[in-house]
Amino acid sequence: MSSTRRSLLKTFAALAVATTWAIPASHAKPSAEDTRDLARISAYLNQLQTLQGKFRQIDDDGAESVGVFFLQRPGKLRFEYISPPEQPTLVASGKWVTLENHQLKTVNRYPLKATPLKILLKKNVNLSKDTDIIAIDRSPGLLSVTARERAGKAQGELTMVFAAPALELRHWVVRDSNGYTTQVSLMEVRRDVEIEPALFIPADK
Repeated sequence: MSSTRRSLLKTFAALAVATTWAIPASHAKPSAEDTRDLARISAYLNQLQTLQGKFRQIDDDGAESVGVFFLQRPGKLRFEYISPPEQPTLVASGKWVTLENHQLKTVNRYPLKATPLKILLKKNVNLSKDTDIIAIDRSPGLLSVTARERAGKAQGELTMVFAAPALELRHWVVRDSNGYTTQVSLMEVRRDVEIEPALFIPADK
């Protein structure tokens, strides 16, 4: 697997350090409880405008990275690494996800709609009708939902983890097509803050 693709999936990350989830062999009809929870998560995401804070990323091999993130729905996200600084900066600018490798001075672009991030960043979220949703899991104080992207260079699974019962995005977990997982925890998160638009302009523009 190319280092660029691995970095992309790593950055999509795994917002739940301690959640248990299973991928069903086939799509079952959602239970009434599943339908209610998917509607609650959809409403939470649709009301979310901006988030800003810090993150901690743990890769499949145990390597740890930290940085800052900026999110503006719909379509915009920036992950900027502080340590180690050689990690590429990820910028979602609306239709594209751009990886900026500052050491190699390269820029790679992927359609946002072909990545698991589309679930988090799409304008109108309706998880109850989303055919990419493959699992929903509940544990004390947590509610998680898993979506699968089946095609494209960034195929894999994204699990979003929320504090419950009052929903708050806490983590996300990414598993790529080779089974590698990455976990990202959000910290010092501030909601509905003003974010500089230039942060979502990729380097190749």
